[in-house]
Amino acid sequence: MALQGMTIGQAGASVQIMMWIGVILLAAVFLGVVGYILRRRLLSEDDDPAAAEPFTLSDLRRLHREGQLSDEEFERARAAIIARTRAHLHKAEQDEDDTDADRPASP
Repeated sequence: MALQGMTIGQAGASVQIMMWIGVILLAAVFLGVVGYILRRRLLSEDDDPAAAEPFTLSDLRRLHREGQLSDEEFERARAAIIARTRAHLHKAEQDEDDTDADRPASP
């Protein structure tokens, strides 16, 4: 046993040092897990662009038809939804191309 040959005071100090090293290691692991979870939540993207949109094109058409949106408001909102959807699709295509480029060629 490593504590043989030590005085009682030295053994107690060694135990305290080991305890504090354990506490520090546990704190580091805990902070690492919390950081990982926060990073995943902050960097996660919604895969469904429709879920991120407050209105669909059908909703906009209905609001326009009911007179709740002017022609100008309808066109601006419609263009914004279409632009975001196209950007999302373009990004998805790039991600797919990047994935294909990373795959080794089949013999």
